[in-house]
Amino acid sequence: MVPIKFYNSFTGTIEEFKPANKPFLVSMYTCGPTVYFFTHIGHIRTYIFEDILKKILLQNGFLVEHVMNTTDIGHLTSDGDTGEDKIERQAKKENKSVYQIVNFYTKDFLWNLKQLNISQPNILAPASHYIKEQIELIKKLEAKGYTYKTDDGIYFDTSKIEDYKTLFNQNKADLRSDERIENILNKKNSTDFALWKFSPKDEQRQMEWNSPWGIGFPGWHTECVAMAMKHLGNYIDIHCGGVDHIPVHHPNEIAQAKAITGKYLAKYWIHFGFLLKNSEKMSKSTGNFARLIDLVNQNINPLAYRLFVLNTYYRKTADYSIEAINSSNNALKTLYLFSEKIKALKQLKLFGKIKFTNTKTNDPTLEKYYEDFMNALNDDLNTPKALEIVWNMISDVNKNLYNFNPNSILKILNKMDFILSLDITKHKVSKVPIKVKLLARKRFNLKKQKKFELADKIRDQITSLGFKINDYQTFYTINKN
Repeated sequence: MVPIKFYNSFTGTIEEFKPANKPFLVSMYTCGPTVYFFTHIGHIRTYIFEDILKKILLQNGFLVEHVMNTTDIGHLTSDGDTGEDKIERQAKKENKSVYQIVNFYTKDFLWNLKQLNISQPNILAPASHYIKEQIELIKKLEAKGYTYKTDDGIYFDTSKIEDYKTLFNQNKADLRSDERIENILNKKNSTDFALWKFSPKDEQRQMEWNSPWGIGFPGWHTECVAMAMKHLGNYIDIHCGGVDHIPVHHPNEIAQAKAITGKYLAKYWIHFGFLLKNSEKMSKSTGNFARLIDLVNQNINPLAYRLFVLNTYYRKTADYSIEAINSSNNALKTLYLFSEKIKALKQLKLFGKIKFTNTKTNDPTLEKYYEDFMNALNDDLNTPKALEIVWNMISDVNKNLYNFNPNSILKILNKMDFILSLDITKHKVSKVPIKVKLLARKRFNLKKQKKFELADKIRDQITSLGFKINDYQTFYTINKN
């Protein structure tokens, strides 16, 4: 297999992956959800690709230590440190405590992960559980002279990070004018960000803590740095997130890390493109979004959404439509049908009813397909190319069905599906009633006797019972319609 390469947003180049610290151990931090509302499928696109990345690393022989945060405190409605706390606001709206809000929407997030075969991180870190670490981080920044105090909080002075305005090859506009600064919480520089926000004097928040600077709560940009450093060290291998984190959140993380350690927090920064709905970015705030449960309620397999996501290159914008999802759902059924067929062949082989010209369990043709599959994924997570190779393999097998040992086919499918995680070989075949099985056997015998009219009538009878017969040269399978 070729070495793993992917696009590093920090350098703007495709680079070969080499761990920064230990040869076979990868430290990976991913930005998780702000748990104030239901998880929508736009966010899930990022989590799917992060899962793919992790499984590619595992399949290449690396161990992965994965930490993901959940933001349950400090995320204001504006990235400019203004507006309400999203969770406090939602608690008021639903007339619940912030803890009820956080617990409910965290469960929703985890349900989505489970439905889509997204493996959970080694550590799922709620920000509110790391207040001590965040305070200690701010104290270190203060001691090094990177902070200042305003009426509403403790801020980071971005002018003290020389390359702050060009991080991720961006040219941040210089917004410094007396009038502008006056309107932004008396910040020294428009790009400065809150490390610690003071609680309003006339209001008691549900989540607030004592600190050396006063009662309040940590800024959103501080939590990830504190948790990444605590669990993974000062300089980690991979940091992931959506492209929306590039302008503000991730530069602010880097600024804090560089101020303390002189390093940019992570060696590789990987970002994932938006999912559009109605030609606009999916957004909770605008109501322009769809949820996974919406698809489930339409009798669409959740994994059809995973397949839909993998059909588009991770750095490209994808366009959501129910038509595209239905197409992926049909494609998923085709994958399952193929798997059922191979399992049926395996059973027939086991009972000596079918002989194969090729008995090799390590078939070189299939192994080549797997090698090409992994090479595509190792080449900057090229999932569309990898899926194309899967379909080509299936086509080849279908054309030469008895030239391949079914055990070798299933072996390769299992290896591919470790990364794709579409349950191709794990898909549970529909439980078929005895009555349907007997009818199918009778039909099969009638076909062998060339009594096709009677066979067709039985097929119609089976269809009326909610099942479908899939005919092959010397055998058949049954599945639910």
